[in-house]
Amino acid sequence: MNFLEIIIFFWSTIFIVSGMYLGHKSHKRKKELQNLFQ
Repeated sequence: MNFLEIIIFFWSTIFIVSGMYLGHKSHKRKKELQNLFQ
């Protein structure tokens, strides 16, 4: 692997992990909002 491939792999991993983390948090918040409006 050359330097550019390492950088691309590194950033895509960070992007996927942070996206999953934020998606999980917003999903939790949606459930809390639904519970409030019931």
